[in-house]
Amino acid sequence: GEALSIVDWDATELSRAIHGRQVSCEEVMQAYLAQIQRFNPSVNALVSLRDSETVLAEARACDHELDQGHSRGWMHGMPQAIKDLAATQGLRTT
Repeated sequence: GEALSIVDWDATELSRAIHGRQVSCEEVMQAYLAQIQRFNPSVNALVSLRDSETVLAEARACDHELDQGHSRGWMHGMPQAIKDLAATQGLRTT
C-alpha cells in the first residue's frame, strides 16, 4: 500500500517515530504547517497561528534536546493546537 504521510500518523505512531529518530521534530512541524496552509483557508479550524519561523526554531530545539538524550515525555516535539477559548498570551481568544 501507499506509505502514510506524517500527518496521517496517530499520536502513538508519531511519538515513536520522533523518539526513534525516524523523523525529526522539524520535519513533523513542516508537514503540519503545510497541511495547515493547504486546508485552513477553507475550513478555518485554526483562528490564530504562531509565526512559522518561531515554531520551526522550537522544533529544532526539540530535536537538539533529543540529540542530547533529553525528552520531555511522550509528546516531546509533537505539534499541539490550543482551543481558542483558552486564554493564551499573544493569541486571539474567542
